[in-house]
Amino acid sequence: MVEAMEIGDILIRLCGDVYPPAEDSILLFDWVTRYSNPGLDLDIDLGSGTGIIGIGNAYSHSRYTILIDISWEALQCSHFNSVSNNVDHLIDLILWNEDMSIFRHDLSLNILMNPPYLPVCNESSQWSGGGTGSDVIIGMLHSLIRRSRFRILFIYSSYTDIDEVKRISDSNRLYFDVIDEIHFPMEKIFLGLICRG
Repeated sequence: MVEAMEIGDILIRLCGDVYPPAEDSILLFDWVTRYSNPGLDLDIDLGSGTGIIGIGNAYSHSRYTILIDISWEALQCSHFNSVSNNVDHLIDLILWNEDMSIFRHDLSLNILMNPPYLPVCNESSQWSGGGTGSDVIIGMLHSLIRRSRFRILFIYSSYTDIDEVKRISDSNRLYFDVIDEIHFPMEKIFLGLICRG
């Protein structure tokens, strides 16, 4: 039996070793589906997993969205789910990492991401946020820093060392804010925003 879950109007099939949508994914999904892109050129779901964020964006706003993941299995899962939800005509898939230099520099990017955010070492980069939990977020910032306009909506945890992300944002005159959060007995999950322009 294939496991699936319904989030909003989207039915998502769960796939093997692909991260299943949990509370963190749903927090980002709710924001992405309620609020549209603020006039940026290109929407990108980075670390697409099952595709729930990018599919939600395409479904809710009829926006062309690129789904990127480092896992072939995740991209296959994203593709299946985009077809199942009738948004495959609005979706392209790329097997890649967080380096945004593959996109023309004159494009303004809207990055939607639920990256690995827990401080875990010696794990696959698919699951580990590095020693501080913020390695993927910092990598993304460094690949965007020279762009004149971008927005990153991203998930992180009270276990993530977010201070370096804030320092990089401040030193590059980027706007940083926490726009939503959910609380659990042992952890808080945050929806962060970093933008320029």
